[in-house]
Amino acid sequence: MSKYPILLIVSHGGCQVPEELAEISIVDDFTLFIEADTCANEIFDLRQNIAAVVDTHISRLFIDTDRSYWDISKNKTDGVIKTHSPGGNQIFADKCFPNDIAISAIIKRYHLSFHETIRNILKTGEIKFIIDCHTVMPIGPKNTKDAGMPRALVSVENKIKKNENLAATCPDNMAEALLRAFEDSFAKEKNGIDNPYVLKKEACDGYIMEEYGQSKTNMVMLNISKSLFLDEKYFSPDFMKVDELRLAEIKRKIGEALKRFSRLNL
Repeated sequence: MSKYPILLIVSHGGCQVPEELAEISIVDDFTLFIEADTCANEIFDLRQNIAAVVDTHISRLFIDTDRSYWDISKNKTDGVIKTHSPGGNQIFADKCFPNDIAISAIIKRYHLSFHETIRNILKTGEIKFIIDCHTVMPIGPKNTKDAGMPRALVSVENKIKKNENLAATCPDNMAEALLRAFEDSFAKEKNGIDNPYVLKKEACDGYIMEEYGQSKTNMVMLNISKSLFLDEKYFSPDFMKVDELRLAEIKRKIGEALKRFSRLNL
């Protein structure tokens, strides 16, 4: 069977500290785990049936491939290199923010190579649809636009800002078709959310959508709630482990949704 012409980009699934920054990092393992797009690398690892998957094992706290490589500041909880995590945890030891030489080296090794891989895949002409893949906390964390608000089980975004206006990264009906495919695939999942499947109308954040969403290839951002696996039933906080069978089940359902969507829309 030929693979579906989809590129999955997973920018925030990593939990590793770059070896170049290990000596000055003060981030604990739990922060690395919980402030990542936890388990995104595992549930979106669909290389067997999808044309291409680009991911990274490096934590976004140290090098964020979903931010522009020039977005650097020594006083930010956002940007390609941060001083504090989005949850407010200090990343580097006092007075140990990486110098310009170190920053240049790690951006080249981890950020530029990540995006070079994406561009090379797109140059082949084999990709008909791009998905920027994320897992998100079930309640909006502080410092986010939806802080304190419950989030959908699955949400799809297809809008970016362009010259202060909204621009679509793919037609609404295509984004809706992807969302319906996920709704069918996850239909048996129990949840207490009023609107578990949402197509967002506002512009999404992130360099990846802005960079590749303006190309000729249709693109969306896909958000899967961590509530599907980070709960008392499937997650052990003591060992920071998620039930592998549960992750395999979610991965299978994502694969089924993409299969259904591809056959009808690509």
